[in-house]
Amino acid sequence: MAITRLVLHESVAGLKGGEMATFIHACKPVGHFLGAISLFMLGGTHLAAAQYPPAPDLASLPAWAQEKAAPVKRAFVVGIGDYRYAKPEHLDTPQHDAELVSKALRQLDPNVSIMLLTQHAGDQQPASDLARTPLLKQFKIFKDSLQPGDIAILYFSGHGIEVDGLNYLVPADAEPSPAGDETSRYISLSYLIREIQQTRAGLTVIVLDACRSSPFSSTAVREEPLRLTDAVPPAAIEAIVPNQYMASGARQNLQPKGFLIFFAAQAGQVSFSLTDRDDPRDGSIFTRSLLRLLTTENQPAFEVFGMTSGVVSRMTNFRQNPLIASYNAGRVMFMDNHNLANDELEVWVRTVSNKSDDQLIGALSAFIDRYPTGIFTTAARARLSFLEPPRFPIEDFQFERHGIVQQKIDIGVLGGALRVPELRGRINTTAIAQYDVNVRNIPTKSNSKVLASIKQGQRVAVLEDKAAEGWTQVMLEDGTTGYVGSVRPQTMSAESIKLKDRDFPTPSDLAVIDRWGDKLGRGRSTIEINVGVFSGENATEAAQAALLHGLRLRALIEAQGVSPSNLVMRLDSPDVPPDVVSISLMTENSR
Repeated sequence: MAITRLVLHESVAGLKGGEMATFIHACKPVGHFLGAISLFMLGGTHLAAAQYPPAPDLASLPAWAQEKAAPVKRAFVVGIGDYRYAKPEHLDTPQHDAELVSKALRQLDPNVSIMLLTQHAGDQQPASDLARTPLLKQFKIFKDSLQPGDIAILYFSGHGIEVDGLNYLVPADAEPSPAGDETSRYISLSYLIREIQQTRAGLTVIVLDACRSSPFSSTAVREEPLRLTDAVPPAAIEAIVPNQYMASGARQNLQPKGFLIFFAAQAGQVSFSLTDRDDPRDGSIFTRSLLRLLTTENQPAFEVFGMTSGVVSRMTNFRQNPLIASYNAGRVMFMDNHNLANDELEVWVRTVSNKSDDQLIGALSAFIDRYPTGIFTTAARARLSFLEPPRFPIEDFQFERHGIVQQKIDIGVLGGALRVPELRGRINTTAIAQYDVNVRNIPTKSNSKVLASIKQGQRVAVLEDKAAEGWTQVMLEDGTTGYVGSVRPQTMSAESIKLKDRDFPTPSDLAVIDRWGDKLGRGRSTIEINVGVFSGENATEAAQAALLHGLRLRALIEAQGVSPSNLVMRLDSPDVPPDVVSISLMTENSR
C-alpha cells in the first residue's frame, strides 16, 4: 500500500537569532526484543488484558498532573406560570417545578451555581422579567458565566411548541406567530444550543418540562387534572426506551457535541401537570418523577432519564412519553458531582507519563476531547494553556475560495518543522511547530513577504497539500493563511498489521514489529498506530474506548524498546475502517 505523506526536511532561514535550522524526522536505533516476545507466546495466541504494560501510578506523575477537580456545574432554571396569550393563561406547577429543581441541584452538589427565574420564587421575579427580551438578557448573563469544561444545566418549565421539527420555548409575553416568524416571537432551542456551544462548556444537560403542541390552539389539557383509572400493564421495554431525536432540525453532520436533552413529551404531545390526586406544590408529573430518581439513583444521567421516561409513561397511561436526545454526551453523574469514565484514570496516566512538552500538546488535546468533564480535565486544560498560546478551535474551520466552501481532510503525517498531534482535527490536519518557522504570503522565498513566524509549540491548521512543490498552506490562530516552505512530498510504503474487534497483537505480530526494529534505526522511519472510529451507542464512550486502546497498544510497543520518537498515533484515522486498528511501518523511499 502506498500513501502520500508530507515531510519537512530542508533548512528554513529566519529562525532563532537568524540561524539556520534543519528540520528532519529524527530516529533513534532500537534493539531487538525477541526475548520479550517469547514470554508473550507462553500466554497463548492473543495477549490477555493483564499482559500489556501496567499503567504508571498517579503518584509518579508531575504534581500538576495529580490534581483532581470535579467540573463546575452552572444552572439556568426557568419556570413560567403566567402567560398573556397562551392557553391556558395560568399554569399551576412551573414556579414550583423550578424551585424544586434548584433545591435538588443544591442537594446533589452544594457548589452548583444557579440562576433561578420564576414569577413566584419569593416574589423575586415579576412576570415582566420572563418576557422574551429580558429572558434572553438573563440567558446571556448565564452564557457569559460558562467556562471551558463546565457542566451547563438548562431547565425550563412552561409552555413549549414544535414547528416543522424545530422546538421553541414560549416566553410569558409571546403572541401567536405567523408561519416562518417563530424565532422572533419564541425562543429557539437551536439558538440556545448554538450559544452554549460557543462557550466550550464540557457538557450541557437540557431538561424541558413543556408541551410540544401549540399552546395557542390546543385545549387546556396540560392543566386538566389527569384522571387515573385502573392500572395499565407496563409496555414492552422497547416501547419506553428513549431514542435519539434531532431537536435542532440540523443535518446529521452538524449535530452539536456534548449535549443531553430530555423532553417531557414526544413531538406533538402535551406535558401533563397533575393527576386528580396531586398538589401543585409537589411539582408536575414529569419533574417530580425525574427529581425522585435523580436524587436516589446513583446512575449516569442518561440512565436516570430513561427510568424517568418509563415512570411517566406508565403514570399517564402512555398518553405522555418523555424522550431523550443525546449528542455525544458521554456520562455525567449528578450524585458524584463529576463525569465518571471507567478507564479515565488509566487514560490520564498513560497520556501524561513520560511525555515531552511538544508531545503533551497533542496528547492533552486528545484527552480533553474524549473527557470534556473528567476529574483530570481541569489539570489538562491548565497545562495546555501553559504549553501553547490561546487559539480558536481550528477543527471547526471552513474556508471559502471562489464562492465554494471547502472542507479539507487529513493529509497524513507531517515531519520536520510541523508535527501532527495525536488529536486530528475534524476538518483540517492540525500540526504543532517543533521549531520557529516563517509563514510567507506566496509559496516562494523570492519576492515573498513574511506574514508571521510560527513559534515553537504553536498550533496551526494545514489546509492544503497541493501547493507549489516544496510548500504547504497553513492557517494561523487569527485566521491568516500563508505558506511554509521546505516541504517535499514523499512516497512512503506501509507494511501493516491489522487488528479487529479491539484485539491486541499476537506473538507473531510482535515478531513482525521486532523485525522492523533495524529499519527504524537506519533512516526516517516510523511505526504508525492508526485507530479507526470505534462504534457504539454512545459516541463519546466509544471515542474514549478507542483512545484507551490506542494508548495501550502504544505502551505495549514502547515496552519492547521502540522509542516514543519513532511512534505516531492517529485517532479517528480515515485510513482504516471503523473498529479497526492498523500498526504500520512507514519508511521513506529514496527518489
